[in-house]
Amino acid sequence: MASLQSHLDEFKHAFESGAPPYNAPREAIETMHRATAELKATGIENRSLKNRRSRAGIQSLQSRSCPSEFCRLTSPGPGGR
Repeated sequence: MASLQSHLDEFKHAFESGAPPYNAPREAIETMHRATAELKATGIENRSLKNRRSRAGIQSLQSRSCPSEFCRLTSPGPGGR
């Protein structure tokens, strides 16, 4: 079974080739690469990964059927939809 990373690498290669079905223009691909490099340069990638790891333990303590943030955002009433 191929890993998620290998699937992502295959998709990235297909998308960046500019071939159908994506037909992404070279300028758009260059803009995405530049934006990604700028975000990595700020260190936001490492901060978000660290934040995700620290929240994983909190979320596992919450209901598995409906994480509290999801329930809050999708429930009717104040603070919801």
